[in-house]
Amino acid sequence: MAILDQVIQMQKEGKENPEILRALQEQGISASEINEAINQSQIKTALNGNQMENQEQQSIMSNEVPGQVQEPQAPAAEAPVETTQENYYAQTPQGYDQEYDSGAGYGGTVDPDSVTEIAQQVVEEEFKNYKKKTGDVASFKTTTEEKIEALGSRIKRIEDSIDKIQHAIIQKVGEFGENTNYIRKDLENLHNTTSKLMNPLIDNLNATKKHSTRKKSHAKKKSKK
Repeated sequence: MAILDQVIQMQKEGKENPEILRALQEQGISASEINEAINQSQIKTALNGNQMENQEQQSIMSNEVPGQVQEPQAPAAEAPVETTQENYYAQTPQGYDQEYDSGAGYGGTVDPDSVTEIAQQVVEEEFKNYKKKTGDVASFKTTTEEKIEALGSRIKRIEDSIDKIQHAIIQKVGEFGENTNYIRKDLENLHNTTSKLMNPLIDNLNATKKHSTRKKSHAKKKSKK
């Protein structure tokens, strides 16, 4: 069943607009579609009411002259009758527009609460559609701030790690320099110690060589004599 038919059926059952709105929303129909259907039903009701009034007026006019026999009219008289009907139908929309402007075209007064509730439903639905398209701005802002804060924390940790590595490298270089100084000093000490030990030995060796040379020369002199 179409939405308009359902609205008309519920109005015939005596249901108010808010009740109709809730019932159709439970079927998954949007508030804007329901509002449009309610407006169409009210316009349709107004048109039907005008037609019924015209029929009642025609029936009253026919009952006012009972027993009157309509005489056949000449063809020449048809033009005024048609003109009268045209004037009548030309005046009818004007009367309808006046009634419609005054609020009677809807078949009665419209409940302000119903209009407010329908308007709120339409606004909420449009806002939901907007959120689906653009996303929740507040949630996006919060998520972005959290990501930026987390990124800042990671950068700070990386900077701290780099500082520690640089400090460790400088410390190792300093320790290497200190160790080199220690080694150089140890080598100098070893050289001095070795020199002190070797110098007496060298002196003794030189003295031994001189003594041996003297003995040989003295032995040669004796053998010549």
